[in-house]
Parts: sequence; C-alpha cells; structure tokens
Amino acid sequence: MQTQHPLIRRALAFLMACLLGAAAHAADAEKRVALVIGNSTYKNSPLKNPTNDAKDMAARLRALGFEVIERSNLRTRQMGATLREFRSKLTPGAVALVFYAGHGVQIRGENYLPTVDAEIDSEEDVPSQSLSMKQVMDVLEDAKTRLNLVFLDACRNNPYARGFRSTGEGLARVSAPSGTLISYATRPGSVAADGSGKNGLYTGHLLKQMEQSNQPVEQVLKRVVTGVKNESAGRQEPWMEGSIEGDFCFGNCAAGTLMALAAPSAGEIEDQLWDSIKASRSPAVFEDYLAKYPRGRYMAQSRVRLASLKGDSSSEAAARDAEAAFWRAAEAGGTRAELQAYLAQYPQGQFVQTARTRIIAIEETDARKKKELDEADRAARASAAKVASVDPDMFISDKVRGEIARSRALFPQAHPTRTAKVVMAVGGKDLNMTVRHENGLCVVEYGNGLTVFYHAAGTLAAGGTKALHFLHARVVETEQVFNGSIATLSPGQSMVATIQSRGLPGETRVSVGETRASWPEYNFPYPGTQLRIVRDFETAGGYLKAEEIRLYSPEVGCALPVSEDITEIHGNKLFGQKLQGKAQTKAFTLADLASP
Repeated sequence: MQTQHPLIRRALAFLMACLLGAAAHAADAEKRVALVIGNSTYKNSPLKNPTNDAKDMAARLRALGFEVIERSNLRTRQMGATLREFRSKLTPGAVALVFYAGHGVQIRGENYLPTVDAEIDSEEDVPSQSLSMKQVMDVLEDAKTRLNLVFLDACRNNPYARGFRSTGEGLARVSAPSGTLISYATRPGSVAADGSGKNGLYTGHLLKQMEQSNQPVEQVLKRVVTGVKNESAGRQEPWMEGSIEGDFCFGNCAAGTLMALAAPSAGEIEDQLWDSIKASRSPAVFEDYLAKYPRGRYMAQSRVRLASLKGDSSSEAAARDAEAAFWRAAEAGGTRAELQAYLAQYPQGQFVQTARTRIIAIEETDARKKKELDEADRAARASAAKVASVDPDMFISDKVRGEIARSRALFPQAHPTRTAKVVMAVGGKDLNMTVRHENGLCVVEYGNGLTVFYHAAGTLAAGGTKALHFLHARVVETEQVFNGSIATLSPGQSMVATIQSRGLPGETRVSVGETRASWPEYNFPYPGTQLRIVRDFETAGGYLKAEEIRLYSPEVGCALPVSEDITEIHGNKLFGQKLQGKAQTKAFTLADLASP
C-alpha cells in the first residue's frame, strides 16, 4: 500500500481546514431564520404529536444556527403577529425555513392551516381562522430571501370535511416563489399518519436525517422518502417539489464533500492538492508542490504562479488592506452614499456585488417609504376636505330633529381632547382605523380609504349613571342612511329600535353596560362605558345579523369598536362575504387631537 507523502497529508489537512473554515464562515455570515408551528389541541380531532414535532424541530434548527420563531397551538388572534415577527426577521439574501405540523385543509386548490381555536362549520369559516399558505409564500417572496425551505407535516384527515362542499383529501400543490423547496409529508391529495411514537412519522424521519447535516438538503429529503415508505409499507410517500440553486446543507457541505474523498488514487491526490493551493498567495506552497511533483500535471501553472507571487510587491498587499478598510467603513455606515463611494473608488473591487445588492435593497426601502408617506398625505388631504364638506345635520331627518334637541339638553355636546387609533384583527389581517370627533361628527377613517361619518349624538354619551344611544349614521361612499329613535338608558337596560336602511326594515337592540375607569379585559386603559349592539336588518344589498361591543370614551367623544361578530350575511352588494366572521380589537391608543 502506498504511503502518502507528508506534504500531501499536510496539503489535504490544509484543504480540509480551508473548506471547513470557509463553510463555517459562510454559516456564520448567512442569516438563517425559521418559523416553526405545531398545533395539537384542536377543538375537533386533537392530535398527539405536532407540539412534540415543533419543539424537537425548533431545538434541532437552533443547534444548526437558525434564529427560530416557535409557536405551539397557534390561536386565531396570534396569526397576524406571528407572520409579522417572521417577516421582520427576514432580510434579502437570507435562508428562510417554515415547518408546520398539524391539521391542514385544501379548498378549491388553496391550502389552509387551521388554528387550534378555529370554529369551522363550513368552507366560508376557514380563511379567517386559518393560516393561509399563500400568505406564507407572499411573505417569503416579498423578503427576497436567497433560499426558502418549507416542510408541511399537515396532510392528516380533514376533521371539518363533513361541512365542506368542495374540499379534497390532503393538501394541494403550492405556487411558490423562485428558490423554494417544499416537502410534504405525503403526496398532494393524500393523507399522512400522525404517528404512534413521540413524533409524527414524517417528522421523525426528517429529524433523524437532519443529523446528517453535511449532506445537501435534496439528499436528506430523498432519505426521508425512503424511510417513511419503508416504515409505512408504502402507504405514505413524502413528496418534494420546487428547486433551488447551488447546494444547501443544514450543517457543513464542505465536510460532506471531503468525506466522499476516501482512498483517493495518486492522480486524485495531486488534483486535490492543486485545487487546494491554486488560489494561494504563498510562494512556499507552490515550491512544496514542485518539490513533490517536478513533472506533475500542474508543473507549468505552478511555476507561472510562483513567479507571479514572488513579483508581488508589498504595495499591492497594502492596496488590498486599504480596500478592505474602506469597505468595512462603508458597510458599517450602511448608507447609499457610503456604498456608492466604495463603488466609485473600487469599481472592480472584491465587494462590488455585495455593495450593489445592498444599494438596491436601500432604494427599494426608500421607494416604499416614500410611497407610504405620499399615500398618507393624500389620504389626510382627502379626509380633511371630506370632513369640511359635511354638515352634521345632513344625517338627521325632520322626524327626529326634535329628539336630537332633547338629547343635547340631556347630554351636553362633548368637548373631546383626544383622537383614538384602533387596530382590529379581521380575517387574519390587521385593520387600522382612526376615530375622532370633529364639527359635531364622529369620523371613522379606515386604512383602506373608507371614511364613515355619523352624528356625534348618535354615539354613546355618558352622563352620570345614564347613557344615550341615538341610531342614525351615514356611510358616505355607499349613501347608506340609518334613522331611528333615541332613549335614555341606565346601565343594565336595553332598548330595541326600528331602523330603515334604503327603505328596508330592521331592528337593533342596544344594551348599556357599566361605566369604569378602565377596561383591561379589552386592553383599554381609559375611562369608558360599555355598549352592546345586536343588529338584524335588511339592506339594499342583502341581509346582515351581527353582534358588536363598543366603548364610549369621553375623551374622544365617540364610541370605539372593541369586537364584532357577523354571524349571518346574505348578498354582497353592500357588505361582501369576506367580512363574515369575528373581528377583535388588538390595541387602542389615545393621542392629542392635534396629533397627526
């Protein structure tokens, strides 16, 4: 057996050190962010393993250098905040990973991951109480990540299928952004097992294969397929789709490559030696090569390289050091001007591509911020013009004008000092609105550009132990006018008012609750009076039945929304089916009325 020369052993050791060092540096420099969710405690058909799967997966990913956002038994009100936190961690060029274990359903080719507190009786209930895979893919695409990995152990039996019209078994195929690899626990349209041990069948094999962290992820997933098929006797076959550029290993790809170089031939040893030294800037390395291989395959290249290196002056090394120092300063500053100064100074420099990528990211961020500011300015101008053009009395019919005068005598007009900013969770998304009292009106401005006006007397006005609700309002964009009666109510009392909307009848029941210094259960740390409204009426566009809770704030002079539950809705000319479901306020903020 041929004994390797000490130089060769040193070169191979040098090769391994270089590759391992480079891979370690890349792992340190490459940002890795993971969103890990495991849902077990469903109201219908709870599962045993998903929370274990998520816990074990999160621990494994942290050990592999990922920053992990971990959620167990995700609830509906947590969906928006979870996606926002995940989005905030992602940066251009990062590696993003999503792991989900739990129930999953498909409706007309769209995949949804229900929350554990979802109350789903029909297909229409799913979007507002489930995490949409399209939302997840949109987050990945918007973040401009380099690589996206998605693992879905979510193909169990659909516990809600009895109330569905069009759902199929398992999950549908996903339309994913470029650079995305998706692994399903089983084939699209098929059903996976929860597993009889601590982990689900698919996740258990995935965790096991991730221990081989030096293998490309495609090889890891191929081994997962083999393991799951063998254990399930062919009943379950994991499925992979998508593509990525280059190699990605959970650990060190370079180490895996070196392990494959077992028992090399003499020619392979020389090839490996040359590959390891050809980029070196040390003349001694090439002198060692020529001493070992005076007639080697790379003799000519080695001599040329040696002559070039011996002619390299100290001034060249100083120039490289100066460029590196310039780049570090530009990178630390992080502004477009500093990065452009580097490009102007070193147009062929070694950090040119990185500088250009960061400038593009800065310009995109600046453009997005400018667009948001322009839109906010336009909205503010439009709102000011709209409010200035509205006469409060235009909402009032002659029939109730006398009652309004009586209500003003009972409850003098408020002199508000604050404006309220409200954030509501609606269908998995945040709805922002501003409520203020202006020119005798309560003005509600929504983030989508809709503005609703109603007479200030038509809100809840606190006066000692009594409260007043006057039912009429006008939605300017749709010309909806609601007229009704007024009544003086004490806390605990209620009234039923007949209202008209475009000539069609309906009823609204108003119950007045107590007045408190604060309402912590609603995250409202200010004085307020509770109001409960049950609406049941027709409109020109259909039929609506809803229940809502509001809090009247004396500082604002208007009632602020707390929650709304639309239980029945027919027709979409006015309301739209997308509004059906529950809305819950997440945050209240009161600011001085003059504040923007």
